[in-house]
Amino acid sequence: MALARSATHAPLVRGTSGLPCRVRLPPPKLVAVGHRLAGPGSARVPVALGLALLAAKRGSRPLRAADARSEGAARSLAALQERFNDVPEEELLRFARARWRDPDTALAMFSEHRRWRQGSGHPEQLQTALAKTPEGFCASGPKEPGACDGTRVLLVQGARYQLGAAEPEEYTLGICRVLDEIFADAGDEEARVTVLIDVRRGEGWPNPPAIKLLPFIQACARIISAHYPERLRRLIIYPVPWVATMILKIVKKLLDPVTFNKIVAIAGDDQIGSRCPAAELRKYVVKESLPEHAWPMHDGL
Repeated sequence: MALARSATHAPLVRGTSGLPCRVRLPPPKLVAVGHRLAGPGSARVPVALGLALLAAKRGSRPLRAADARSEGAARSLAALQERFNDVPEEELLRFARARWRDPDTALAMFSEHRRWRQGSGHPEQLQTALAKTPEGFCASGPKEPGACDGTRVLLVQGARYQLGAAEPEEYTLGICRVLDEIFADAGDEEARVTVLIDVRRGEGWPNPPAIKLLPFIQACARIISAHYPERLRRLIIYPVPWVATMILKIVKKLLDPVTFNKIVAIAGDDQIGSRCPAAELRKYVVKESLPEHAWPMHDGL
C-alpha cells in the first residue's frame, strides 16, 4: 500500500536560488516510520527543518547516504506491509533496513525467510540441530549483566566443533536456536546480540584445524545474514592466529560491508592453555556476561 502525500498546507522554504519554494510534508505515519527507520539511538531532526534542508540541497547535490537509506527503507517497508500484512511492523522494519535499496529485494528476502521458518528454520528443526552439537559449543550468557553496550552475549567455542558429528548447516541452525531464545527473552524487535567466537583449543576437545571450519563459517555467514538482519551488534573473534586472517578474507566476500565492519578480530595465541586477551576483551564484555562454564578460560577478564 503506497503511502499517500498531501500537497495542502505545504510550507514555504528558500531553495538554493534564494527564491521561496513549496515542500510537501509527509503524513504523520511516514514521519513516525522515518524516525523508527533511523534505528535505535539515532538523533531526531525536526521534520520541517529536515525537509527544508533537503529542499535546499536537492538541486545542487545528492542526498546524504543516511537520507537515502531512510527513504529507501520507507519504500521497502511499504512494499513489505502490503504483501505481508499479517506480520508485525517491527519485524518487517529489520528487513526493510537491510534491503533499503530495492523493495523487490526486500520482498524476496522476507519471502525466503518465511519459507525457511516453515522448513529448516522451524523451532523444532532448530532444536533438533542444537541437540547434535557438542555440549558447550554455543551458549548464551545471562540477561544481566550483558555486554558493556547492554546487548546479550552469545559465546561459540570453535575448538569444540567435531567434524562429522553434524553437518556445517546443522551447527549453524543450532546457533540459530540460541539466537531465537535470546531474542524471545528480550521481547524486543530492536534487540541486538554480541557474538564471541573463542578459537582457543581445549584439553580433550576435537580441536579441528581452522581451515576445516570454513564450511561452517560459510554456512553461518549465509544463514544468519539472511534470517537475522539488523540483529548483530558486534562479532568478536579471539585470539586470532595468522591462519585465521585467510579465513576472514574469505568471510568478507560473503558478508555485506555493514555486517563485515561489525567484526572485531583480536590477535593472540590459540594453543591449549593460552590466556584470553583480557585487556582487549574488557572493552566489550565482562566475565560475568559470558556463560558460566566459560569463566575458567576467561580468568583475568
